[in-house]
Amino acid sequence: MKIKSASDSDQSRLTLILGAPRSGTTWLAKIFDSHPDVLYRHEPDLVVPDNRIPSICADENAPALIEAARGFVADLMHTHTLKTAGSLPVFPKRHDRPWTRVGRTAAIVSLRLVQKTIGLDPRRRIVFLDHFDRDNDPSSHVVLKSISALGRAGLFAEALPEARIILIMRHPFGQIASRLDGLARGKLLDARPFKELTSIPEARRFGLSDERLRNLPPVEQMAWEWAILHEKAYADLSGRPNATMLRYADLVADPLARARALFAFAGLPWHVATERFIRTSTSYGGPDWYFDVRKQGLTPLHKWRKILSAADQARIAAIVRNTSVGQLWPDYFSAPERATPLWPTEVRLQAGASAP
Repeated sequence: MKIKSASDSDQSRLTLILGAPRSGTTWLAKIFDSHPDVLYRHEPDLVVPDNRIPSICADENAPALIEAARGFVADLMHTHTLKTAGSLPVFPKRHDRPWTRVGRTAAIVSLRLVQKTIGLDPRRRIVFLDHFDRDNDPSSHVVLKSISALGRAGLFAEALPEARIILIMRHPFGQIASRLDGLARGKLLDARPFKELTSIPEARRFGLSDERLRNLPPVEQMAWEWAILHEKAYADLSGRPNATMLRYADLVADPLARARALFAFAGLPWHVATERFIRTSTSYGGPDWYFDVRKQGLTPLHKWRKILSAADQARIAAIVRNTSVGQLWPDYFSAPERATPLWPTEVRLQAGASAP
């Protein structure tokens, strides 16, 4: 699919899932991927970055970047690599022939084993074809997932008005605790975009300079990163008819209802395969693998309590409580008289859902 203009009708069959790392983006993306008509691309912007578009796009620069953003998204949809087209688990698709799913799974596992054995960067462009004829299949729907596009959310919403954008947000205690856990296990790279973060109005409003940010403890650096990027995405997407937002806790607490609402928002019919995946992924009782999309009930919502010290929680809260997004968790960051804001979109944040 080639996106040529803001009126291109094919945009209506495109959904972008955006969020910070360790915010439930992969699980939500796999809920979409379980639909037989969905072509899923997993974090393609990590494989084919576009230097024409800043990672954090200032509002005043957006108009000049519209065409570049459209071309970039079109490139992302056509990226066939092991990382972008080979995420597990593999789901049967409407276009599959007999044994296609089994063969695709075997190919992915084999290529990943080779990749790990010879020490290749997972983001390396290892070509992997998924045999999905997107251009000639009128029922197919593309879903792109990104953990590095919060600073581009407003630009994408402006450039692709007929597409759908879903922003998923995890409570900062949970998100930061999971990042710290990943660093301790050697699963994540320790990288924070100091210069980019402090160059936008959201950072300047809080008096955050590059030097100040670099001199803070890691937990506070992560808290500022969470606050600034979510504050920008929150502001950029609020009020847009093609964007909706939800808390990770609400998805965990009632995944079937939330998924149905999100599918309706994206223009996808509900399918029993998705319901089956949700029930399977939420009834898992095995080992706690770091990148596993299977969940042990509500357990993920409370793991941060074992990882973050009381001092770390206080540091994070001191930063987040003064932000607009912090008010989405009123039991933790809001004054009692403040009400939880509701989004003017299909998926509403329910007041009183206090689990982070």
